[in-house]
Amino acid sequence: GSQGKSGKSKRAAEEVEDDPDLFENEADEKDAVNLPAESEEEGEVETVAEKRLRLAKEMIARAESHERELQEDEEVSTAAIAHRLKTDLLEQKGSLRREVAEKLKGLSAAPQHRAWRAHHQPVTCVAVGASDDFVFTGGKDGAVIKWSLASGKRLLEFSGMRSKPADGPVTGHVGHVLCIAVSTDGKYLASGGRDGLVFVWDLSTSTLARTFRGHKDPVSGVAFRRHSHQLFSCSFDRTVKIWTLDEMAYVETLYGHEEPITAIACLDRERPVSAGGRDHSVRLWKVVDESQLIFQSGKATIDCIAQLTENNFITGGEDGSLCLWDCLRKKPSATVRDAHGAGIWISSVAAVPYAD
Repeated sequence: GSQGKSGKSKRAAEEVEDDPDLFENEADEKDAVNLPAESEEEGEVETVAEKRLRLAKEMIARAESHERELQEDEEVSTAAIAHRLKTDLLEQKGSLRREVAEKLKGLSAAPQHRAWRAHHQPVTCVAVGASDDFVFTGGKDGAVIKWSLASGKRLLEFSGMRSKPADGPVTGHVGHVLCIAVSTDGKYLASGGRDGLVFVWDLSTSTLARTFRGHKDPVSGVAFRRHSHQLFSCSFDRTVKIWTLDEMAYVETLYGHEEPITAIACLDRERPVSAGGRDHSVRLWKVVDESQLIFQSGKATIDCIAQLTENNFITGGEDGSLCLWDCLRKKPSATVRDAHGAGIWISSVAAVPYAD
């Protein structure tokens, strides 16, 4: 610290004294002394030695200032890394909580919106890209479309097929697209459809990367595990299947629901949650432990689900109730009845991850 700085200062002074470039020739040395008579009378004459001393002090000051800037940058960088590591650790534990709800209180109840038209039949599902610059939609026409959020222009379309070919490759959904999801890094888009297939699209090359077969009935939900290429899919066949996109392979099947599964969600841990529709249950799958937690809603159906944290999720269903659940309780910890008005079915929910 202090010894290093004093050593640098001493070396800087010696460099100044020995530096021949400070004075190009003897005339410069004389000019430094032979100042105008008026300045001599005022006592402002700077000798060669004084000039060397002044330049040495300036060089030392610059060196010390540079050292301080480097130290400050290092401290800022260290603090930023520590904050990121702490945030990642809290996310993995499910303990991170970002306060964002307060910022939304002043927003208008009727925000501005734009309508984009490209699907030939109704839109069934929507997913926002990882960078928030793009949005993806799926429809009953079997197509998956990529849009620019800034311009509203259609950027890419994965077209569906009118019928399954008797002989030849299947290059798109036959029938309705029911669900889509985008990986955190924005590399892959997964879509599930009424045809019982899961398509994996490579967004970097705009091509079909893989078609996963295995579900016996329509695929109703797909969800990526955050910061990974692990994919979960659920189906009306009452199963949840796990796939890995790093090897483009099937991993395993999870059983438990007694009725068609209607939705699935996942955050960072291998603990997806699924909505069982008319079996009135939510199941949290502990994949690593090979176990599951069951949450019952009573008589109400559970048709849609989204995770807030690893320990909290929200659901909606046929009775119009919006429910907040905690993993430590088998019943909802809070319920808003008729959230969208009396008799209005809640068909979709979304949440800001790790927020209030």
